[in-house]
Amino acid sequence: MEEEEERYLNSQSEHTNTNNRSRSRSRLGNQNDQEDSRFPFQSMNSNIIKPQQGSSKCFVYTLLIIVVFSIFLLIFAAVVLRIQPPTLRLSDVHVGDLRRTNATLLAHLRLHNPNFGRFNFRAGNATFRDGSGGGIIGAASIGGGGVGRRESREFNVTMKVKVKLDKELDLIEMKSFGKLKGEVRVVKIVGRRRSAVLNCSMGLNVTSRQIQDLSCQ
Repeated sequence: MEEEEERYLNSQSEHTNTNNRSRSRSRLGNQNDQEDSRFPFQSMNSNIIKPQQGSSKCFVYTLLIIVVFSIFLLIFAAVVLRIQPPTLRLSDVHVGDLRRTNATLLAHLRLHNPNFGRFNFRAGNATFRDGSGGGIIGAASIGGGGVGRRESREFNVTMKVKVKLDKELDLIEMKSFGKLKGEVRVVKIVGRRRSAVLNCSMGLNVTSRQIQDLSCQ
């Protein structure tokens, strides 16, 4: 009898524990249902935030690319597409022959193209004038051609100039002028008309038969 009573008590306790567990589970389930009913959009928001973050990053990257590309275009336009006039200078002048009424001069011209495009020019001329305000005392022609981007080209020009030798005059002042008209074309698209201008002054030393004080603007 005692064993049967113990078995009965044990079965009753196990049944009570099972009921308590089921009740606690039902309570937890009810609490979870209540929380879900209170915050129905919480789980949805967690899924929506991720696409919004991705789209914001994509927008930032796109804006950054546009800014960098715009800066590149500005630098390209300011450096490459900026077209400057080529320069024409007298680098040296030698006196070949000097007589009482004329002198033979050998002039070295240097044409420099500072642009990123080729400079094609037509034929022109260079003239020498009396430095005291007189007229033209000599002239020479310069053939047409072209100069590559950021390159230089040299010309040798021989001309005779009219001079008046005087025993009291040791230095004959002269000025030289010239112009080469042409076009600078960059990237085979942008083309601008530009001219290389020659404007130099010098002095012919009658005693030493040399050119001195050569200066170009």
